[in-house]
Amino acid sequence: MSGRWRVLLGGLEPRARARLLAHRGARLGAALVASVSLVAVAGPFVAPHDPAALLPEGLLEDGTPAPPGTRWLGADTLGRDELSRLLHGGTLSRGVARVATAIASGLGLFVGVLSGSRRGVIDSASMQPADVLSSLPFLLLAITLERAIGEPSPWSLAILLGCLSWTTL
Repeated sequence: MSGRWRVLLGGLEPRARARLLAHRGARLGAALVASVSLVAVAGPFVAPHDPAALLPEGLLEDGTPAPPGTRWLGADTLGRDELSRLLHGGTLSRGVARVATAIASGLGLFVGVLSGSRRGVIDSASMQPADVLSSLPFLLLAITLERAIGEPSPWSLAILLGCLSWTTL
C-alpha cells in the first residue's frame, strides 16, 4: 500500500482496509472526492479572474454571453467568467457545509443525549420533532423555507440545513 493511502486509511482495521483498497469503485470515489476537495481549496488561488468582475470580453456585441471558446467555460449573462465563479464557489460551499454540519451535530448530540438519559415523557417529547422532520421531504422543505426567509444568504442556508438535518444523527 502506498504512503498516501496508509495515511488516509490508517484508522481502519487491516481487513477492512484491504477490502476497501481492493474495491475499484471505492478507489475511484476516493479519488473523485479528493480532486473536488483540492479544487475547492486551491480554486481561489488559480482562478483566472475576479468572480464578480464584469469583463468587457465576456459579452458579445449583441449582448449575449461569450461562448466557451473565448473563455474556458464561457461567461454568464452579465459577462462574468464562469470558471472563476465555479472555483471561488467551492470555498463558499465548504464553509456552508462546515457550519451546517456543526449545527446538525450539536443539535443531534443534544437531543440524543437528552432523550437517552431521560426516559418517558422527555424522551417522547424530544423525539417528536425528529419524527416530524424525518417524515417530510428534506429538499422540498429546505427550498420552501429558504424562499420564505426573504433575503437568503449562505449563512442562513447553513443554519437552515443544520436545523433540518440533525435527525439523521
